[in-house]
Amino acid sequence: GVPPGVAVTYHMEVDDGGEGSADFTEVYQGPHTEHTLVLKPGRTYKFRTRAVSPQGASAWSVIKGLSRSAGPMMVHVPENVRGDLMEDGRTVVFSWTPPSGLVMTAYQVKLDLQEGKKRRLEDGLEYVRDDLCEGVHRFQVRGMVNTKWSEWSRECVVTMPPNPLLEGSTEH
Repeated sequence: GVPPGVAVTYHMEVDDGGEGSADFTEVYQGPHTEHTLVLKPGRTYKFRTRAVSPQGASAWSVIKGLSRSAGPMMVHVPENVRGDLMEDGRTVVFSWTPPSGLVMTAYQVKLDLQEGKKRRLEDGLEYVRDDLCEGVHRFQVRGMVNTKWSEWSRECVVTMPPNPLLEGSTEH
């Protein structure tokens, strides 16, 4: 540690060049351990710090990364959530679109308050069910942006008609 009364100067550098860049620029030099920066939307920043005293300079800190989303600092929910009953009267295709301007890497669906397994984006932007019973079913979806799950989407309600194959059937 540094003995009391010895002046320490802190240095902070930032690199806003994105993935793979190592072009750091000093943005702060002074006695404080906190500094405020205005970050531009839609950029990824990397930071490093070190302390300098009359005894010498510390090594640079481990590089820390931070992404600033292009929009307000919140995770948007999937949009255009809908459930379409197919001609067979038994199959429902639930679909949605990602929030505009954001890349989602995974999705999770919720049907009648039961959360389904988390799925990678490559699995598509729809969820198909052909085994829903007669009645009202409620569907929601949420997506992952970077490493954060969004809130659940607005609820989509689908009413399944009676199954014509079961009506009039007396055999069990």
